[in-house]
Formats: sequence, structure tokens, C-alpha cells
Amino acid sequence: MKSLQAPIDLSCIMERKHVLIARQQSTPYQKQKSALEMEFKKFLESTSQRDMGTAIPDDVVDLLICKTAPHTFCP
Repeated sequence: MKSLQAPIDLSCIMERKHVLIARQQSTPYQKQKSALEMEFKKFLESTSQRDMGTAIPDDVVDLLICKTAPHTFCP
């Protein structure tokens, strides 16, 4: 393996990584996505025995119907 000429500052890399992740998570799209994800998790908890990892397409359809049908009781 070839030796690097300059020392690597891992703390600088980690700090920059945290800054980039924080910036990405603070975008309006990401906030909206996170809110929808939380809403879907709550919906799954109250309507089925599934979670985000085991959800099926019908769960998504059910959530969308619930969100668009104001007369329907939704958790």
C-alpha cells in the first residue's frame, strides 16, 4: 500500500461530514420527507403489525386514502 505524503486529520473529516449531513437534513424537502415518514410510522403502528421495514404497497395506499378522504377516520 502506498504511503500518504500528508497526515490525515480524521477529526476534520468527521466535522465536515457532520456539517454536510446537518445541511442536507435542514432542507425544506428533507423536513417534509421526515414529517411524512413520521406520519407513516404512526399510521402503521395504529393500523397494522408492520413497521417501515415490513410495510407493503397497500399500506402506502391506505395512508394516501386516509390523507385525502376528510370524512374517513384516520389515526
